[in-house]
Amino acid sequence: MRTNWMAIAALLLSGLAIFSNGWAEELSGKTIDGIRVIRMEAFRYGYRPDPVVVKAGEKVRLLLNATDVTHGFGIAELGINRKLPSGKVTEIEFTAPETGTYTIYCTVFCGPDHGEMEGRLVVQ
Repeated sequence: MRTNWMAIAALLLSGLAIFSNGWAEELSGKTIDGIRVIRMEAFRYGYRPDPVVVKAGEKVRLLLNATDVTHGFGIAELGINRKLPSGKVTEIEFTAPETGTYTIYCTVFCGPDHGEMEGRLVVQ
């Protein structure tokens, strides 16, 4: 019985060690001429990719396409609030803020679950 507890403790400790080193999510898009370019889709009721992962301080260019109806794209902390007409690519540029997770939300009514349409911007 003691061996089982020791094995469990070892597994927990290795899990904590991995967690404390941080699990950096893979960066979204590609860097082109010093700008992180990310192609995104807005659809009922989400965004793809989700999360959008960038580095703090880098310039970011989002190329957004609403695939079904007109949507919106908002990040309150960055002062971003753009309309995304269906079928048209909308470009949004900004400099990534300090590290953290920021909520992306739809700013144009797009259907009954509009209020649930969210995504995440993760800044590493």
